[in-house]
Amino acid sequence: MRIFNKDIEILGDDEGYIILTCPYCKSEFKVSAYDLQERGIYNELFCPYCGLTKDIKTFYTREIKSKATKVAKENYNIKNDENKSDLNDGKYSKIKNNDKLCYKTNKKPLKPQQGDILGISSHNINHTPKLYSSKSLDMSFSNMEKEIEKDKPLYKIKMDNKKLQNVNVDRLKDKNLKEVEYKCDICLSKEKILSDEKTILYCAYCGVSLK
Repeated sequence: MRIFNKDIEILGDDEGYIILTCPYCKSEFKVSAYDLQERGIYNELFCPYCGLTKDIKTFYTREIKSKATKVAKENYNIKNDENKSDLNDGKYSKIKNNDKLCYKTNKKPLKPQQGDILGISSHNINHTPKLYSSKSLDMSFSNMEKEIEKDKPLYKIKMDNKKLQNVNVDRLKDKNLKEVEYKCDICLSKEKILSDEKTILYCAYCGVSLK
């Protein structure tokens, strides 16, 4: 499973895990980067805590969206700059080779001024806007998915090492929770979940109870 039409791969942390967040209860859990992407057999995930299921992309954290949007935007702009460079080179050659036009105008093509890029003033360059809210980040993430549709090289983003913190289901409140690694007996996926090792939790992939 990749994002932006398989253009960007999410790499796990140093242990190979990716933190996801349930779109319903907002609780956090970890899944193996390999299981989530290389196996590619699931379109939806279950929340290990509340048991509800939804499309995989709805479980992406703010960190994933922010890093993916940044790397996609950077490489999308690089591609656009290359296209603009080819276009400007073509215009320059057309003027240079048209002797009649040069004779009439008696002018040479203007050279870019210092601080300009390919003759385009620096104040016209489209800089990536800063994201100040989750809503704006989600909109940018969604728009980037629509723009990045053609086959492109594979870009990768690396997740940071972080501990699980948030569990927002009543049956786990006020319990002594720790980060526990589970391996599902059915689908053999690896997951890390905040658990008291007594309360029933669910596999993020097939939804069965974990032991």
